[in-house]
Amino acid sequence: MPLLALCTAGLSAASPAEASGTEVASSIPEGQQQVLFKSGTGGYGCYRIPTLVHTKDGSLLAFAEGRKAPSCGDRGDFDLVVRRSTNDGRTWSPIRVVPSGDVAPRAYGAGPVPAGMQAGSPVGRTNSAAVADLTSGTIYLLSTSNPVNNSYPRIPWVQESRDYGLTWSRPTKLEVTLTSGAIGSNWFATGPGHGIQLTGGAHHDRLVVGAHQKTQDGDYAGYLYMDPQADGSAVWHGAQRGECQAPGRRHRAGPDRLRGRQVAPGHSRALG
Repeated sequence: MPLLALCTAGLSAASPAEASGTEVASSIPEGQQQVLFKSGTGGYGCYRIPTLVHTKDGSLLAFAEGRKAPSCGDRGDFDLVVRRSTNDGRTWSPIRVVPSGDVAPRAYGAGPVPAGMQAGSPVGRTNSAAVADLTSGTIYLLSTSNPVNNSYPRIPWVQESRDYGLTWSRPTKLEVTLTSGAIGSNWFATGPGHGIQLTGGAHHDRLVVGAHQKTQDGDYAGYLYMDPQADGSAVWHGAQRGECQAPGRRHRAGPDRLRGRQVAPGHSRALG
C-alpha cells in the first residue's frame, strides 16, 4: 500500500507519481491523490513514517523511511528519503536519500562509537522530523540512528539545508536530554513528524520538535527546541520542566509519536 498520498484541492496537477520519477499528466480532478512513496519501488520494499514540510520559498518536501525489506519491520536496513515539489505538489522530484544507513564507526561521524556498537556493524536511519525556519529559510531535519538488528543505542541527529532541500549537511549528533536525571539513557526518538515554528510571544521564531527519551528511571515525552541566530550559532536543547506543558513528565505507558502544537502566542504543547 502507498505510504503517503497528497490530496490536491483546486489545482491542475500531475498524475500519480511513482517513487522512481515524476510522470506528468495534463490535469487531475480536484481531490485526486498522488502516491509519493509506493512499496516495491525506488529500491525499497516499503516506506513508512512520512513527514511533509512547506519551506520559505514555497517548496514542499516529503520525507519517509525507505525500508529495504518488503516485510517492513521496525528493525532493518533503513534510509531516510525525500521528494521535492516546487509547484504546490503538481509534480515531484525522484526519490533522493538523505541520510543513508551506514556502518560503524563511519555512521557516527567524528565522535566515538557508542557503547555496545562494534566496528562494521550496520546502522539504519529513522524517525525523520523536519522543521523549516521561515525567517532564514533554513530547513532542519532531525532523525535517529540505531543498529539494524537492535533498538539500542538509539541516537538523535540533525542536518541542515540552506537551499530549500536541494542539498543537505552531514548528520551532526545532538547532545540533548529531556530530563536532568537521564541515568543510563541510550534510547532517544525524534518526532516523528514535522516540527513547528512559534509565531509570537517571548520565544517568537523558536523551532520546536517533539521527542521521546527512555531512561533507567522511566520514559519521558517532551520537546527539542532551538532559537535561530543570524550567525548560525544556535544549538538544540531538550525542553526542561516548566518551559512547556508536557516535557519531563513520566509516562507509565511510554509515549510513541510526539508532535508540537502552538496553543497560545509563544507557548507550545506536546501531543502524543
